[in-house]
Amino acid sequence: AAVMRSLGLEVTVIEAAQRPLARVTSPEVSAFFLERHTAEGVRFALAAQGAVIKGDSRVRAVGLADGTDVPGDLVVAGIGINPDCALAEAAGLTIEDGVMVDGAMRTSDPSVYAVGDCARRPMMRAGRSARLESVHNALETAKIAAAGIMGVAPPPLEAPWFWSDQYDVKLQIAGLLHGHDQAVMRGDPASGSFAMMYLQEGRLVAVDAVNRPAEYLGGKRLIEHAATVAPADLMDQTRPFKDIMNQALGV
Repeated sequence: AAVMRSLGLEVTVIEAAQRPLARVTSPEVSAFFLERHTAEGVRFALAAQGAVIKGDSRVRAVGLADGTDVPGDLVVAGIGINPDCALAEAAGLTIEDGVMVDGAMRTSDPSVYAVGDCARRPMMRAGRSARLESVHNALETAKIAAAGIMGVAPPPLEAPWFWSDQYDVKLQIAGLLHGHDQAVMRGDPASGSFAMMYLQEGRLVAVDAVNRPAEYLGGKRLIEHAATVAPADLMDQTRPFKDIMNQALGV
């Protein structure tokens, strides 16, 4: 949407959820991006379900489930994936929203490995398994599987990381916020630069950094070390985030 709007096109985002980015971030970060896109002229149809693409030789509109039509002559569908596990299932491997693997990327048959978007693996610090559709996951799972096949030590695990560039805004995410019991904000969204920090039992488990590379990099390291950080320290902008990180890590 940001790219098309930057090219001068009229854009309507049809979103099934109640807010944009609902699956991956907090209401505060969603509100920031909704406001920014709206200010750029993007229209939103939230809690809306696309039902049919209308037209003859070309697109004329997208019909919503409530009977409303959204006019348009170009449709970009970003609807995610379902993992194709037919081959793995036929081989008798354990399937549960993906091919189940252990920390070494071995399937239920120890001679078979699975990597990438289709692999459901244990998540760092999360106490659960999940599939991740990301660059980081594709790279890391391939390295882990290769190490297992070669009989060498696996690489150190990274906190999951993601990013999105929208206009002049860079969103960088480290960790997984699901299961957090506290969220604190560092900075002011009105300034266009802030970070949301998510804690679980005092440990940092995820960070959403908006134009805040120091908080992203430092937060990622704190997540990887399961560091405990006081919310008041995270919110204290009088201190460089590197100092806060070093204090939490005892360095």
